[in-house]
Amino acid sequence: MNIFISQSGELSRKISEIFGEWIKSYFSDVNIFISSKTIDGGEAWFQGIVRNLKSSNFAISILTKENHSKPWINYEYGVLVENSKIIPILFDISPNELSGEPIQQYQCVRFDEKEKVKRVFLEINKLNGGGKNVELLDKTFNVDYEKYKTNINNLINYKKETKAETQKSIPKKINITFADAMPKETDPIPEFLNKLPKR
Repeated sequence: MNIFISQSGELSRKISEIFGEWIKSYFSDVNIFISSKTIDGGEAWFQGIVRNLKSSNFAISILTKENHSKPWINYEYGVLVENSKIIPILFDISPNELSGEPIQQYQCVRFDEKEKVKRVFLEINKLNGGGKNVELLDKTFNVDYEKYKTNINNLINYKKETKAETQKSIPKKINITFADAMPKETDPIPEFLNKLPKR
């Protein structure tokens, strides 16, 4: 089974790597493609991505506020739609924010909806031949979900805090016209001008 995890942007990349490790901890025999980790040095990255897009039969799209409208996400979706089951997972974004985007036509899963996220893993198990005991998978997931949720939420919160700090450090734009810069009659005369000799 080949799983393609679609991502774009720093936050999405980090989440995709955590998600890939999570899936791999349950299904060691599946092939997981994440462009930031799977493409080797010296390999033609675009050809590598296209090859894995076409060979995947299951895809997870990691969607965040910073990447949901990126052209690259929509490009990967356009290729995946031909031969893969696609499940978009929303992290710091709501379904309403996807309005008008192609991927909206697929049923999205919010990461904070535990039972729906669990169904993603059950679906992978089913498509991978059902090798995992469903009851055991259910119990294991219930424990692991809280751990992975905490790790991912920490990433999201750190991203928000970093963005807020960056915005604070940007100086506010001050609009000054030429007229504003000219001295006014009411402005005090600098002391050194009073010391100049009279004409």
